[in-house]
Amino acid sequence: LRRSRPGMLSPRSGSSPTSPMATKEQSLARLCAQVDLHLGCPHCTQRLNESTYVLRRTEHHCPREILLARFRGATKSRVWRKV
Repeated sequence: LRRSRPGMLSPRSGSSPTSPMATKEQSLARLCAQVDLHLGCPHCTQRLNESTYVLRRTEHHCPREILLARFRGATKSRVWRKV
């Protein structure tokens, strides 16, 4: 709580549900609930076109330089999109 006057506390400070930080956190939480993320590289992904990839199973030390995403409802799909 922030002091607005000496001895008085203001209830409008901090991470209230309407603060910009709380709104960003809620948006990020909703996004994370809808999207699977995967970090890959050219060795463990196969590029199908400019933004579409599929994963390859390979043993290597992955530098994790490509961020891929897909909707959680599409778990049967092998297709990932570059973020």
